[in-house]
Amino acid sequence: MLGHVLASPGFLSQTEIERRAARQESAREALQWLATAVRENPEGHSGTVIRRFLWSLYNGHHELNLWKLKNVLDSQNNAAVVELFVAWMHGFVPEDTLREALIAAGEHAL
Repeated sequence: MLGHVLASPGFLSQTEIERRAARQESAREALQWLATAVRENPEGHSGTVIRRFLWSLYNGHHELNLWKLKNVLDSQNNAAVVELFVAWMHGFVPEDTLREALIAAGEHAL
């Protein structure tokens, strides 16, 4: 509870607020990139792996093979996955943002 209070904007420095905002924006761009990759190639190797990755972040019900994730994706998709995963681990990617990306990718109904 104390951690949530101290992480609120009133207790953060302006530098930290800007860093978090930049991290959230970077994660949002990575998420848009990955949603586009899935929408354009949903059944290809990279599309399938990215779909599993996004669903795994969203609901935790999809197994993810990290070896396949690393080896199947090209450098741009890998960079987007890393950016999104790190931001998600730090709590900068809310569930509704993931849901919106899955809808944009054609993976989730409204």
